[in-house]
Order: sequence, then structure tokens, then C-alpha cells
Amino acid sequence: MGTHRPPVVMPDMKRRRASTGERIATIMTLARRLPLTRQVLADQLADATPSQMEFMESWMNAEIESRERSKRSRLLKAAGFPADKELGGYDWTPIRFPVDYGRGQITTLDFIAGHDDLVLFGPPGTGKTHLAIALGRNACRKGIPARYFTAAGLVMRLLRAQSDNRLDRELAAIGRTPLVCVQLVVAGLVT
Repeated sequence: MGTHRPPVVMPDMKRRRASTGERIATIMTLARRLPLTRQVLADQLADATPSQMEFMESWMNAEIESRERSKRSRLLKAAGFPADKELGGYDWTPIRFPVDYGRGQITTLDFIAGHDDLVLFGPPGTGKTHLAIALGRNACRKGIPARYFTAAGLVMRLLRAQSDNRLDRELAAIGRTPLVCVQLVVAGLVT
């Protein structure tokens, strides 16, 4: 299945001459064919006017932001979160932290950079799943890949990969993901 790209919205041509419209169409066609080359860009900037440089800077910032938005959207979709949970409004009162660890290390996602495990456990209804999903979504918004599995779903996925003779690839793909959230349900209790 291919990715669906939104249609390109062309600039309003009512106030522009026909030759400008033709030039815009030509530029759009060229843009599909050419990624930027640093040296060519440097050569063009050497002769650019300040207003042309300002335009190029604005254009590149818009492109970077567009790519970052697309990446965040792809990461959120690929993560497989079952719900849209967020940290805002999360009730931290039932949570107990180890002496040397606290809310700051969790919400800033420092545990990911430190390659630390974070285990959330406790009785049902204390918000473990909510917190795991919210942290995962926060990671995706920061450009950090995350995946969400139920333990049963993960086991089934690995069994299917094994039967398809691709277990090593599946384990490697999961292992490359910086944040993997696994929800375990034991005898009707969510842990």
C-alpha cells in the first residue's frame, strides 16, 4: 500500500501574469526531479540578493517543518496506540517513584536516552496504560519512534514472524525502536 500525498495547492494566479504561472508550473515540475545539492545551492547563494536569500530561508524552514510534521504523523500512526492519551490532565497522585527517580525523568523521556527500562505496575485503574500511551505519543511528537503492543499481540506477532521465517528481522525491527510499550493483562487485571 503506497503513501497518500495530499494534492499540491498552487498559488493564486489571479493577480499574476500568465508567464509567472508558466514559470511556477516549471519550477514545480523541476522540484519533483531534483533534491537540493549543497554546492549548487552555495553557488546560487553567492549571487543571490538579500530578498532572494530571505525567500530561500523562508522556503527551507517551511520545508523542514513540513517534513517534521509528516514524520511525527508517520511515527504516531506506526506506533499502534489504541487510544489518544496525553500527559495533560494525567492524575499523578497514585504514582509512587523510586527514591532516585521522579516525574521529571519520565516526562522528559530521559529514560529513553539513557537506554533505561521503565516498568509501570500496580492495581487496575491507576493509569498505567494512560501513562504509557501518553509517553509514547510524546516520544513520537519529539521524533522518537515508539511502538505499542499488548503482550498477547506481541507474542502472536512473533509467532507469525517465526512461521514466516522472518523472526530475526522482526526482533531486529522491534529492537531498533527506542521506546516499546508492552501492556500485560493477567487474569483480567491490567499490569
